[in-house]
Amino acid sequence: MNYRTPFFLLLLVVTLLFSYGAAVAGEHSSFYSRATPKEEIAMTFYKLTGAEPDFEELAKISTQYERAKEEDKAEILRKRTEQLRQKYQNTPLQNTIITLTGLVKVRAGKKYNQDGLFIDFSASERPYFPFEFKEMNIALVLDGIENFLFIPMEKLEAQYIEHQTEGTQDAILFLEIKPWAADAEHIETMDGYPYFLMLGSIARFVLYTEQEERMWYYKADWYTTPSDSLLRRLYRKY
Repeated sequence: MNYRTPFFLLLLVVTLLFSYGAAVAGEHSSFYSRATPKEEIAMTFYKLTGAEPDFEELAKISTQYERAKEEDKAEILRKRTEQLRQKYQNTPLQNTIITLTGLVKVRAGKKYNQDGLFIDFSASERPYFPFEFKEMNIALVLDGIENFLFIPMEKLEAQYIEHQTEGTQDAILFLEIKPWAADAEHIETMDGYPYFLMLGSIARFVLYTEQEERMWYYKADWYTTPSDSLLRRLYRKY
């Protein structure tokens, strides 16, 4: 199953999948290097389904294997199959957090007489985050993402955030997501393309300028960051 994935500004889910994402990654390498690799996202997807994938078949879908000499293919396949199996086995579920980065547009404005900030994902009505792994299309759908299309705030705060983009309205979005369900049996059509779905909740949603200065920050009450955990341990210790 190999469908062409549609292009959205926020397809930087696994940065190197798309030429646009690769180009921007060079400009903001410190952010994009923190994005979760697509292979790790895929292993999380498989773990959530509760079924092991066919590691050998996955290993065969690679340029390295396809272009290898016949006498080398068996060893390449063996090593790659074992690498995928180990990655799957070492993928935790309880504390897994997926990190996504990408560009969005921000604009100060009003909605129902409420001042705030519009965030344009340049996607469908309810943004989702598609990626391809080994000829399989997966869409990461986030619970509550529609609440971030317009963020209520004071007029001056929204205008200041837009002003920080220096007229471009471009902002870097940094997302941390807690995945909690996946379905490898049913295909959903979204924007005319078929996907397997993985569902997650937003742990952190942060907007930065292109100079990587933080403009706006949200963290879910239930989410404990690694730094939060460290501070709590230090507090208990002393």
